[in-house]
Amino acid sequence: METRLDKRYSSDGAVATPWEEARERVRAAGVSWLTTLRADGRPHITPLLTVWVADAVYFCTGAEEQKALNLAANPRWRF
Repeated sequence: METRLDKRYSSDGAVATPWEEARERVRAAGVSWLTTLRADGRPHITPLLTVWVADAVYFCTGAEEQKALNLAANPRWRF
């Protein structure tokens, strides 16, 4: 998988973290911070337990939790 940096948000000479290294960091951490967007566009940031299997990150949430409501309305997210 190719990784590119957006120059608007990177320093000159910055290099992207290789996916293998990023995966290992998520695996080792166990706890990640998930950012989703509320209906009004404000960010919602929450810690949660994560598991990385193959090429996917998994986490659990209740159907009525804010992150689930946010993802149902807008599937964009970031760790």
